[in-house]
Amino acid sequence: MQQKSRNIFIAIGAGLAVIFVTFSIAKADTEPFYPSWKHLESQSKQLYMSGYLHGLRDAEEVVTIAREYVKNNPALAIQTLEKVQRLCSVADMSPGALVPEIDSYYSDISNQQATFSLAVSAAQQKVRSGVH
Repeated sequence: MQQKSRNIFIAIGAGLAVIFVTFSIAKADTEPFYPSWKHLESQSKQLYMSGYLHGLRDAEEVVTIAREYVKNNPALAIQTLEKVQRLCSVADMSPGALVPEIDSYYSDISNQQATFSLAVSAAQQKVRSGVH
């Protein structure tokens, strides 16, 4: 049971990454990014690219996990992906709302070893619940 919970958590985390990357790419296709890029200094551009590349790596891992899951459970594939999609929706999230919550999350010493995806999930829950 513990392994199953771990796999579900990994799948949800991976789903978050895929949705984030997909949303970012889709948004990038509809809105020019240069107006933002031109205001970034070199170090900010490096950090932005680092995050983007991490997102793509996470997306690749999600695709690998999803491919194996669908291969082994074809009857549940669509239902599971729809559930992950609902859990991972970020249309109502903004960096301005999430960054302070992530800072708050990491300010607790017991959370300082947590992965970034876990910190983002905790921040999303706080933003959506209105509890800050």
